[in-house]
Amino acid sequence: MKTCPKCGYTRTPEDATKPFDQCPSCGVYYAKAERAKELQEAKQALAAELGERRAKQESARQARADARAQRDEQRRAAKEAANARTTQCKDCGGTVSKNAETCPHCGAKVAKQNSAGAGTLALLTLIVLATILFGGKNKEDSGTSPRTPPTPAETAKYASGQCERLVKNRLKSPSTADFPWGFPNVIDLGGNEFMLVSYVDAQNGFGAMIRSNYSCRVKVENGKATITDVNIQ
Repeated sequence: MKTCPKCGYTRTPEDATKPFDQCPSCGVYYAKAERAKELQEAKQALAAELGERRAKQESARQARADARAQRDEQRRAAKEAANARTTQCKDCGGTVSKNAETCPHCGAKVAKQNSAGAGTLALLTLIVLATILFGGKNKEDSGTSPRTPPTPAETAKYASGQCERLVKNRLKSPSTADFPWGFPNVIDLGGNEFMLVSYVDAQNGFGAMIRSNYSCRVKVENGKATITDVNIQ
């Protein structure tokens, strides 16, 4: 016996005189009701498939976001650790270890911060006692050796700080700029002209962190570096 796909009514022998293609109870045509049921089932299957696909996409997006956050945290921690071990040369602006006596870039002496406390007092006491006992006869001449002037390539390299500032001002979100630690690559173009090449990570207009390559063209004249062009890709 035929069962209606809409209302569930099952035909009986008493329904033999009624239309065979139409439900005696609700009046719907069996073929129409079956097509409607198949369409509804197809829609439900499609909705389930789309939901599963969206869940996978969201999971992948979250995984990428977590990985990016982890990389940013590692980069930030590495940068903080590097900053804790280094300082900036007051003469050339280069990065110098806090334990260094002289700047490895220009040869200038690195200013040391004097620590207060018992250690300083003890050192001063020893100096006074030595002066009294020996009358300053054992003092050695502490003349400094002449400083070797930097090469044009080194002078161009010292302009990396100015180059980073110019690049940073051209970004969509300058406050998020993250430059790699150390100096950029220096390419000799000839005629005392050089190209500083490096990269920077920063947010784009949609808030996503992207990496952009940049270059600064530097002209060195009379020991001074001037940036003549900045290009960001």
